[in-house]
Amino acid sequence: MGYRRKYKNTNRASRYKYPYKIQCDDGLIIPVPKQQHFKSTFIRKHGCPLVGMYIGLRWCGKKWSMKKVKKYSEGHFRKHATYRLYDIAKGMRKICPGAKIAYKAQMSKAAMRKCLKKGYCLIFCEKNPTHVVVLLWNGHRGVCKRVSSGRITDVSLKKEAARRCKDRFYRGVIVIRKVH
Repeated sequence: MGYRRKYKNTNRASRYKYPYKIQCDDGLIIPVPKQQHFKSTFIRKHGCPLVGMYIGLRWCGKKWSMKKVKKYSEGHFRKHATYRLYDIAKGMRKICPGAKIAYKAQMSKAAMRKCLKKGYCLIFCEKNPTHVVVLLWNGHRGVCKRVSSGRITDVSLKKEAARRCKDRFYRGVIVIRKVH
C-alpha cells in the first residue's frame, strides 16, 4: 500500500499549477502543486511548507485547495521566514482528527526506511537552502520518490537523510499514516 505511479497532468486548465499527479494503490489521486506558478507572493517564495501540508492533507483524504491551506496557516501558525514542521503537524492533526499524524523531532535513517516501507508519507525540511519536501516509497524498485516544487524524482534515502535540516527551529519529520 502506498505510492504506485506518477503521471503527467493533461488537463489544460490545471496543468500550469499542478503539473503532475500521484496515483496511489487504493485509487487516491494527489495533484502535485508547483509553488512558483501561484499568484500569491508568499506561496511563490516561501510556500514549500504549505505544499507539504497540502500533500499531507490529500494523503489523509481531505481535499483542501492551496488557497484554503494558506488561509488556515495565516490564522493559526506563527510565521518565521517560513512555517515550522511542528506547527504544520499540529494543524494537520486539528484538521484531520482521525488520521495518524506524528511529529518526530529526530528520526534515524533506519526508522525513516521502516516508515516508508509501511506506506507512510514523510515530510521533512532540507538545509541550505531551507526547503520542505515529501518522501514516498516506490516498492517496485526500492527507491524513494521525492515530491517537491511540482516534480517527482527518484532519490536514495541515504542522500535525503543527509540533507535533513538540523536547525532547532526547522528540524524534524512529520510521519503520516494513511487511514481508510
